[in-house]
Amino acid sequence: MNIIYEGIFFDNKNTNIIKSLDFKKYNNKVSNPHITFKINPNINEIYNNLGNKEYAIKIIGYGFDNNNFGLEVQLPDELLEYYDNKDKNNNIIVPHITTSYTDNSNTKNTKNLKFRKLEKPITIKGKFKYYIKDNNKNYLVDTISNLEKKSLEK
Repeated sequence: MNIIYEGIFFDNKNTNIIKSLDFKKYNNKVSNPHITFKINPNINEIYNNLGNKEYAIKIIGYGFDNNNFGLEVQLPDELLEYYDNKDKNNNIIVPHITTSYTDNSNTKNTKNLKFRKLEKPITIKGKFKYYIKDNNKNYLVDTISNLEKKSLEK
């Protein structure tokens, strides 16, 4: 088992709101939009206390270029200490949701967008989850069990 990343994920209702804001609609759509908190978290970066809870997330901006479209988000105060998404220079990346991108790009390039503020923020709700890869299968889980933690230590 390998945790690819952890973050906030959305149900169908909130995903539809997110997708409706993408006016560029590039050919590659993100099927499971999310806010990445940490890529490849280690054993000490597993926050089971955050799982199974719904959080109000404010969409406060949008950004696009010729290849990517994304939404800037404001996290609730209770989640700020857990947000640790950094670039290769160890700088914190603006919290965002990638919605679509072209064949010339990928989801990682959304971090480079210049976000413009929305006139009025839009509140959506999401849950903290882990995106797992295990035996060539990918899936989401709300918490990581002690047994699964032990497998990560190896």
